[in-house]
Amino acid sequence: MPKKEWKESLWKWIERVAERVEAEVWVLSFQEDVFPLQIGKGMVGEISRGDRPSRIVDWDEDPRLYEELEKKIHPLSGETSPSASRHVHSSLSVPIQIQGKNAGILEVINKKGGGSFTEEDLAFLSPVGDFISLLLENRLLLVNYERKVEEFSLLYEVGRALSSILDLTELLERSAHLIRVQFNYYYVSIFLREGDENRLLLRGFSGTRGVEPMRRSIGIGSEGIIGWSTRTGESLVVPDVSQEERYIKGIEGIQSEMVIPIKREKEILGVLYIGSDQKNTFKEEDLRTMNLLTRQLAIAIENARLVQRVEELAITDDLTHLYNTRYCNLYLEKLVSRGERVSIIFLDIDFFKRVDDRYGHRIGAFTLREVAKRLKEWVREGDVCFRYCGDEYVIILPNTPLEEAVRLAGKLKRSFEERIFMIEDRFPISLTASFGVATYPDCASSPWDLLVKADQAMYRVKESGRNNVEVAKKI
Repeated sequence: MPKKEWKESLWKWIERVAERVEAEVWVLSFQEDVFPLQIGKGMVGEISRGDRPSRIVDWDEDPRLYEELEKKIHPLSGETSPSASRHVHSSLSVPIQIQGKNAGILEVINKKGGGSFTEEDLAFLSPVGDFISLLLENRLLLVNYERKVEEFSLLYEVGRALSSILDLTELLERSAHLIRVQFNYYYVSIFLREGDENRLLLRGFSGTRGVEPMRRSIGIGSEGIIGWSTRTGESLVVPDVSQEERYIKGIEGIQSEMVIPIKREKEILGVLYIGSDQKNTFKEEDLRTMNLLTRQLAIAIENARLVQRVEELAITDDLTHLYNTRYCNLYLEKLVSRGERVSIIFLDIDFFKRVDDRYGHRIGAFTLREVAKRLKEWVREGDVCFRYCGDEYVIILPNTPLEEAVRLAGKLKRSFEERIFMIEDRFPISLTASFGVATYPDCASSPWDLLVKADQAMYRVKESGRNNVEVAKKI
């Protein structure tokens, strides 16, 4: 039964009870936050503190009357009784208990025709309080059940949506948005731990219009309630941030917050951070629901990371951790298909076989890895390095003219000459390299032709003495 119809039915039934004891008015009051379908608020003075029915014969002798009685009484005639608003003569009250705790009272006031309520009237009213208690307790169970069904339906919908997203960035942004919209939150942030760093980075955010994140990086275990949550692995509801010592001010106007760690077994992956512009917004049931949701989110994050790792392995060289030949070809085709000017530097380590022969293949492998590390340090932001095969490397330079690519190749050549490669801190190895440079569309008509032209230029350096830069001819 809908909330309004259920309340009206209860009122009519209480009116019939009040008529039976010939009461002028009745009052049904509840404590704050005890029952979700409140009819009136507050308790009637000292009577509410007991757990037994009570009869007051004359209020002049026991004046325990709350200040705004006339605003809360319900006369059977539909209008406030003039005599009741002037003076309360007599009353009966019975406690309303829900789950073993006092939740409110039912009170009838003033006997019709004068006089006082009798013990017989009280005996009739007493079991009515028990009946109302049972009725409200069942209603509360139903309301809680309906809320749980709704929560689990939302959890299912959000979980189903998240499980279908395999891109990590999209997953986190979409998660923040779905959680905020589905649960009607003010803002939702998702901070994620990246690698072995001792910080959390903001990876997903969704807020009400005009709300923007203030912090994008937070120290694990050291900053605010997020730091506390990552250190302890515990969730936390903050009803009033002004009363929380651990709170660090972020978004303007935030009054209450909730933080839930995103955990996979014992590992903290990150945190779900939710805020409100009102105090006392979040309840224990919100915390329970979000704890369930973060379990789904943790699985979705691990799945997305696994897919990401598989994709990375497919395009990454195992030894140097640079991109591999397959991705070099794909990336070059992508740039050329856009019609972009693109240059490449093809380089080969001079006399690398001597390193293998002198120190062994293990040190040779470490040397190739060190060369890859140096190349990433030396090239510009936006340039991409690849291990093409063996001791050959390719550097792709998007939107770079031939002359600029030649200057960068010369800089790399000098860097090899000037800096000793110290392998395992005990093998100083001096290396040089031969470089070939080509540019699309100046020197080549296709991605494959561009690689061939740069490779041919590099081999001309090999044939003419090594440790130099050769440029492909323009077409």
